[in-house]
Amino acid sequence: MSFKDFVAWVLIGLALFLVGYWAVNHYWIFTGIVVALAVAVLQVRVIRQYVCWSMAQFDFIFTEVPEGRFKVVTRFGGHKKTLLNKEGYKLAEADEMDASGNPVVIKGDIIPLKPGEQAPPTLQGGLFLVGWPGIDRLFSTNMKFLKSLSSGSIESHSEELQDTFYAKVDYNYAILFRDCEDKNNLPLIGHATLLANVTGPYRSLFKTKNFYETMVGLVLPSIRECLKGYSFDELKDKDKLDEIIWDALNEANPKGRTKPGSATTMSVREQLYEDYGVEIIALRIVNIDPADSKLRELTLIKYRAEREADAAEAVRRKEAIEAAGPLVLAMDEWVKGQLQDGETPAQAKERLQKSGAYAKHETHAKDLILAYRGNLEVARNEFGSPDGSPLPSGLQYLSVGDGQGAGVLFSGKRKKQRNNPGKGKGPKKPKPVADDEDYSEDGEEDQDLDDLL
Repeated sequence: MSFKDFVAWVLIGLALFLVGYWAVNHYWIFTGIVVALAVAVLQVRVIRQYVCWSMAQFDFIFTEVPEGRFKVVTRFGGHKKTLLNKEGYKLAEADEMDASGNPVVIKGDIIPLKPGEQAPPTLQGGLFLVGWPGIDRLFSTNMKFLKSLSSGSIESHSEELQDTFYAKVDYNYAILFRDCEDKNNLPLIGHATLLANVTGPYRSLFKTKNFYETMVGLVLPSIRECLKGYSFDELKDKDKLDEIIWDALNEANPKGRTKPGSATTMSVREQLYEDYGVEIIALRIVNIDPADSKLRELTLIKYRAEREADAAEAVRRKEAIEAAGPLVLAMDEWVKGQLQDGETPAQAKERLQKSGAYAKHETHAKDLILAYRGNLEVARNEFGSPDGSPLPSGLQYLSVGDGQGAGVLFSGKRKKQRNNPGKGKGPKKPKPVADDEDYSEDGEEDQDLDDLL
């Protein structure tokens, strides 16, 4: 008995003595008061509820159990009953086995009600009867565990003399793993989120001192064994690593307890449920890094370099996709300018592809478009259609190739011809180009892509 309880019982005894002494000398008045109070408590619902509520605040005869929680009552230190307050659930009254003889439900487990089944009758709301004062008491214990937060950090919990526990409520427990190594003996650290709940109240409290520590003690060795089979670079795929560890938790554990009537051992999940009343729902690796800070920094440098390379490649792909539209137009126009007598555009394209001229011109036009979008300096040429015919309003024409119809249609304002400063010469005139010739003169580009797109 704690000092607090001792003082409470001394005060209660003193109060009863004084009341008794007064009642002996005023028994008629005392009898009337007692009868009036009894009638009020029994007949007036509100008064009865307030009386029970007042007693429940001190867990005296009555107690309150919040929704989704449970409490355990002991008598002379031994388990007497479990007080469950969870809508749609009840405590299993007997064991249930599957066809292989494995337990599906163990007596005392928190299980959902069947369709149409009524919950066991209780007092109103979360009010429960504890029992005889002093004889029947609520079980309490110290709870220490780590919680995994959605931000990726960890929160430590240490609750002394906890007497209220979650009833089959999924909770994000955190598991720190240290002293782990990959297959190259590289020390690793990190943490995982273990989603679990308490399904068997009795086993979780009386079969182990702290079910969280027991859960970590069974799961952590499986994580270590999985990490040993891969290099750190291979472990970066967290989704794949989650699956590997989850499979290991469901496989027979060589160090686990042997199943009754069988030569096989239990998996980690089976042992946690059957022995300790804890059900694991999921496991996710939050982070994993080399234990050495210098190695972690090198890993970050390599990771940043890989991401920058990926970004550069994405930019290149985007530019190529954006250039594809104008490039198709330019090549179609160029092919039309290369038509021979009686030849269709498809035939001309096939002929130019065989000679290699099509690929050369395509590369050249593509480079011009990308150079323009990169704001690079390119040679200028005058705008206008090769045959001198007017273009639709808002469109300009850039000649690309031999000036016989090859070019790009684009929208924008026409810019004036820019001559070579200091030489006084006009723009170079494009010359016809044979199929196998290049499309520049003196190694200089002769197209202008101002205002393209």
